[in-house]
Amino acid sequence: TPIVIDDPISSLDINYEDAAAKRIVDLSKERQVIVFTHRISLLVSLGEKCEKSGVSFSEHHIRGAQNGKGIPDYGETYHGKLIPQLNGLINRIRETKAMTPDTHEYIDSCSRISQQLRICVERSVEDVLFQQMVRRFNRRIMTGKLLKMDRITSSDCKIIDDMMTKYSFDEHSQPEDSGIITMNLDEVITDISDFVTWIKEYNKKIDA
Repeated sequence: TPIVIDDPISSLDINYEDAAAKRIVDLSKERQVIVFTHRISLLVSLGEKCEKSGVSFSEHHIRGAQNGKGIPDYGETYHGKLIPQLNGLINRIRETKAMTPDTHEYIDSCSRISQQLRICVERSVEDVLFQQMVRRFNRRIMTGKLLKMDRITSSDCKIIDDMMTKYSFDEHSQPEDSGIITMNLDEVITDISDFVTWIKEYNKKIDA
């Protein structure tokens, strides 16, 4: 029978968290283990340890929305390759454009697009700008490309800062009289395409 574990490390420090993740993965070599957690560092740690141990790992996200709780959400939100995730968002936007505007389904989809885009932009600081040398949910520091950090320009920083400012509105409470913030979905597609182009050009600059 499978083992179901509900948030096993909510009160543990990082060393015990790492030990607990290793024990869970060792256990999963013999039986199915299902872990519920809201702690991103545990999620990342389990995924990395499963990959090293050759253990099958499947990640599923659920969330609350106006139409209920436990709604299936995006996968690989805090890890995975950025460009495929951004391109996947463009596909989600095209699906949203086919919905009836001002419906709960449409508004909820727009909200999730902005949240996911903000997370991708956030991650670009560590995954692109700093080339994964320092990552929020990983204890290791990789300095292999440290000497190339002098290639960062103010325009590189500005594109990230502008995108974060533009797509963080859904994360902050708004005044009651401000009205609903609407998204121009065609503009979002353009922003994502421009951001993907920047990522590709920046990686070429760093690798040159």
